[in-house]
Amino acid sequence: MKYEIAKTIGEEILEKIKPYVIKGKIAGSIRRKKPEVHDIDLVIIPIGEFMMMEGIKKILRSYGIIEMEGSQIIRVQGKNDEVIDCYIANDKSYEVLVLIRTGSAHHNIQLAKRSLSLGMKLDFSKGLIDRNSGKVIANTEKSIFSALNMTYVEPENRN
Repeated sequence: MKYEIAKTIGEEILEKIKPYVIKGKIAGSIRRKKPEVHDIDLVIIPIGEFMMMEGIKKILRSYGIIEMEGSQIIRVQGKNDEVIDCYIANDKSYEVLVLIRTGSAHHNIQLAKRSLSLGMKLDFSKGLIDRNSGKVIANTEKSIFSALNMTYVEPENRN
């Protein structure tokens, strides 16, 4: 689908689920501002109560059929064949999930290779961790780039 259509749907969903989340962000190819978008990726931190998650699911159901539902993702097959992936994060995983789910896949591979070459590992739930000690070294986009001795790359330049 076209970028503007996908962005509008993503923003609309985030606005509707606002009462149920601590924060949320559009990720994926929308965040990278690609002209053609395969799916709509959202990363959210829900307010922890069961009823809040039910509210989020009810809103997502208004966009299509929930195909997958777990503790880390809700996937919706939209009414116009679009796929909406809503990734569930917490305070520690939010920034890392935004980074990884923004992509691109090639960019993520480069980050992972760089981290391994420096004795670290990029973990989607914790951030950049030391492979020997398991200690978290960085867990925000900019701090991960910095820890990898890389210049921060704006999302639209991540190919």
